[in-house]
Amino acid sequence: MTSKRNLIVAVLVTFCLTAMLFSVIPTYSTMKYDPWVDYDENGKIDGKDIAAISKAFDTQGNPTKDVVVENMPVCNSTTIWFRTPLNSTWITSSTYDSCGFGHLHILLNVACLAQDANATVILYSNIWDGNHVNRIAINVWSITYTIQNIPHSTAVTIPVPGQEFYFFAYTTPVVNNAQISLSFYLTWS
Repeated sequence: MTSKRNLIVAVLVTFCLTAMLFSVIPTYSTMKYDPWVDYDENGKIDGKDIAAISKAFDTQGNPTKDVVVENMPVCNSTTIWFRTPLNSTWITSSTYDSCGFGHLHILLNVACLAQDANATVILYSNIWDGNHVNRIAINVWSITYTIQNIPHSTAVTIPVPGQEFYFFAYTTPVVNNAQISLSFYLTWS
């Protein structure tokens, strides 16, 4: 009888010590935190998340979730023309893709204009027509320099005009010494 009593006491004491040990030393999961499982987005996965997920169990709907992307990179500067002669009738740049950027920053300089000459720079955007068959070039920004509005430098920021855009420059009348420098960069916002 005494041995049974001692055995029961030993089992109870062992149980209490084990329970006390686990209540003092917290246990952590070895799995990495997954924010997609953190249903209430409080930074820890706990019973509230399990309860919310169990309530939603076996429901159906759109599986997309909002994603917030931080620290977007800035596009590198692209030089289109650097001291390029404007002594032909006109020059056209390549077509550039805005890749979902938000703002276009243009840096422009025209040099060596003659007394009676004008230099015009136009930014065009390729926009789809109403039937979505052809692209139409739309004039979205332009500037004209004369000998009166010196200096012939401009820095401008505009919303991205469209997915594709290009630059067009010309002088009237044709000037032998005129030069143009134009570069741009794109930013997300």
